[in-house]
Amino acid sequence: MHTKGHVYLIKEVGAHRDAITKALDTTDHVVHTLPNPSEFLKLKRFKTPAVILIGVRMYKFCAAELQLALKTFGPTIPTVIVDDDCNHQDVIDCFKLGVIDFLLFPFVDAQLTSCVQSAIEANIRHVDNLSEFKSAQERFNKLTPREKNICNLMGSGLKTLQIARTLGIAEATVKIHKARVYKKLSFSSVVEVARLNDILAQNYDF
Repeated sequence: MHTKGHVYLIKEVGAHRDAITKALDTTDHVVHTLPNPSEFLKLKRFKTPAVILIGVRMYKFCAAELQLALKTFGPTIPTVIVDDDCNHQDVIDCFKLGVIDFLLFPFVDAQLTSCVQSAIEANIRHVDNLSEFKSAQERFNKLTPREKNICNLMGSGLKTLQIARTLGIAEATVKIHKARVYKKLSFSSVVEVARLNDILAQNYDF
């Protein structure tokens, strides 16, 4: 299923930029064309879901600034390299810096549109995961330190008696804490607690 998104094309004026723009004209994505990373960073706010298309040299030169801006002003937007010349080390360096894909000239329009669509769908999943993670964090932070401990042990599959033995406390005390955990989290089953623990274990980087 096609998902409409925003394409931030950071490319100097020339035949390659024209070719990319023409290919994207066949889609209903909104294309924001910028001549260099500096102009992109001036935007301050970025519309999502989105993908960044940029040349390898531009990206390697400003990767840190781009990543900082995206973390500061909005969800992380996936980056795809579009270029006609890059070596093996370029590929390694860019993947280490966070690039998710490479598209090298010459390529057919279908390759570009497919790559862009995949990146936009990845951005949607990332934004959804971040939202879910933040919601889980807010729930978890309602708990006291002891309740958080109990919550983690519940999520790992330990029964009431096992938790009591692990913490060296009375089984009745564990039952009280478990009841409070369920109430504060608005949960009714240990399956929900386990799911919460799984989400928090993802350690998303904001």
